[in-house]
Amino acid sequence: MKNKLITIRSIEEKDLNVIQSWNFDEETSKYFSPRLPISSNEQKKWFEGQVNSPSKKKLIIEDNQTKELIGMIGIMNIDHVNKNCEVGITIGNHTYLGKGIASSSLKLVVDFLFYQMNMHMIYLTVLENNKNAVKFFEKFGFRKQGLLHDILFIDNKYQSYVWMNLIKENQK
Repeated sequence: MKNKLITIRSIEEKDLNVIQSWNFDEETSKYFSPRLPISSNEQKKWFEGQVNSPSKKKLIIEDNQTKELIGMIGIMNIDHVNKNCEVGITIGNHTYLGKGIASSSLKLVVDFLFYQMNMHMIYLTVLENNKNAVKFFEKFGFRKQGLLHDILFIDNKYQSYVWMNLIKENQK
């Protein structure tokens, strides 16, 4: 998948060091569930699990001009019977924040999921205190469906997820 700015492609083993740095970057990971440090071996096993899973796919967002890695999009819990899946997006390269890359990337993936994979619904969870992300997904057309109360213990307190979805017929 690509447009004039970015390419979205499968992750490759050569991307693992950059992905690992994003996963443990303080600014990027503050909205993730807490993670213990992992070894290169563990990162490689994670990669192999991603490549071999029929129910999830991790994709890299890459700058078309510089070939610099920008972030990742995950498509998880792919349910071909009920036609739904979960998505998540991370912009790990901070120089690309606020430049429309997340919107552009999500548009490519959502269009692919709805019109190529014939999904009916795409859903996601986002930390309730991540107000920018909640607003971002609402602007994109995702609707709040509920709150998963006290699901994660981060910074010595329980935090909740907002559960949001986008149904194909309601897409903007």
